[in-house]
Amino acid sequence: MVHIREKIMSILHNLSIRTKQWFGFGLILCVLSVSSIFTLISLSNVEQSVNGVVLKSQPRLILTKDLASSLKQSVESLGFYLLTKEDTHLKDFSTQKEQTHYILQSLITKSVEAKDNVASQLLVLLNDEVKQFDQTAEALLSQTATYEGNFPGIAYANEHINPISRNQMQLT
Repeated sequence: MVHIREKIMSILHNLSIRTKQWFGFGLILCVLSVSSIFTLISLSNVEQSVNGVVLKSQPRLILTKDLASSLKQSVESLGFYLLTKEDTHLKDFSTQKEQTHYILQSLITKSVEAKDNVASQLLVLLNDEVKQFDQTAEALLSQTATYEGNFPGIAYANEHINPISRNQMQLT
């Protein structure tokens, strides 16, 4: 080991300063070249990752956010309609319900295109739950269409009221 070191030192001692400078410059150039190659490889990997996120994941993420917003607005419109019976809220509910179905179908299509089986299965389950929500909403709308449907006690009293009370009510 010592012998090799002495040999290297004697070779370097015999070289001229100009040769040593060129050797140092070449060594630095090699280190910079290797460093640049690793940097370019890393940048290529980053570019692929960014493209994957921007082109594949981001559109589905935005659609998911839109779906959540549409569902929320749909439920709010239904609730406001049930409380106030204003037709504008019923129209908003219908519009949001249609938009929810459209967004959900778009998400299912994009998940199938991306070959994401887990997301596809979850979206199918979500689609089933949205259908259940639609059925519940229709039941709520039909129950609250009349006061008798909304308040079972009033419906029972109207059906089973005694004839004397019915006559008195007709007189007044």
